[in-house]
Amino acid sequence: MKGFALSFREKLGYGMGDAGCNMIGGAITNDPRELVSYQSYHLVIVVIATLILSLSLLPMAEWFSGKDKARGYQLAIRMLALIGLGMFLFYFAIP
Repeated sequence: MKGFALSFREKLGYGMGDAGCNMIGGAITNDPRELVSYQSYHLVIVVIATLILSLSLLPMAEWFSGKDKARGYQLAIRMLALIGLGMFLFYFAIP
């Protein structure tokens, strides 16, 4: 039961966080063709980003860790968060 509760909470949180990304297309354009195009690009870019993240997290954690793997993961996640913040700021700085 505990596993189900944790899985349900994780999926609910992910869905709530991802809702904004999925609905932003309607705010960008009213043209249905452009909306489908946007959603297609969004899906492809998310898959590529997930692949890059999956392939880079473990080597980064090992590189940062030394002997303490937990610290390596913490530093790797911080680095990825800083990269994400920079991308977010860059995206909204473009007119």
